Amino acid sequence: MTPSEIQLDLLIADKEADAERLDDLTVRLMRDLRELGAESVERLAGEEVPEGAKGDPFTIGALILAVTPAVLPPLVSYLQAWSLRGESRKVRIETPSGLVVEFTPEKKLSRQDLLELVAELSTSTQTAGTVSESRPTTLSYQTQLRQLLTTHFDQGELQTLCFDLGVDYESLPGEGKADKARELVEYLERRDRIPECVELGKKLRPDIPWESLPDAT
Repeated sequence: MTPSEIQLDLLIADKEADAERLDDLTVRLMRDLRELGAESVERLAGEEVPEGAKGDPFTIGALILAVTPAVLPPLVSYLQAWSLRGESRKVRIETPSGLVVEFTPEKKLSRQDLLELVAELSTSTQTAGTVSESRPTTLSYQTQLRQLLTTHFDQGELQTLCFDLGVDYESLPGEGKADKARELVEYLERRDRIPECVELGKKLRPDIPWESLPDAT
């Protein structure tokens, strides 16, 4: 892990899931976290689920992540959304400094709460010495837009956005949603049409945090 990366330990649970289902959820979560931009995602050793066991938030679905500070906002938003998909789900975040945060269906944070949590996670990590630079790493505007589209748009919404922009979704290189979002941003960047994409995106999905994007200029 480089000095600009943040280490997070994740413990996930679904008390209604058996061992096989929870293993599947963990694998899918790992894939989604990589698509969000996590530098590395690994399962912690010694965290296997006994056959037939139910979800224990402290012993199963254990992951360790390395992420840059710029990935924290979409990551935190995604983890809350993941916990809200089922009444029995739970996500626990731990940092090397000892900060612990839990997401459950009964605890839905506001947008301001999420922003404050991101700041707290960043500060906690810097205090622990895992981020040595005094200035956090900032991804480009285009990269942050790609992450936003990948995180908050489903495939149908991304296809609608392309249609409204006059872009042939199927002609964009790549297979999955993440590939299509990346290629769309690159296509629009070459034609100076990024502001147009953002304005249309706000109309399609006014509920997502467009204000988290820096000024395009």
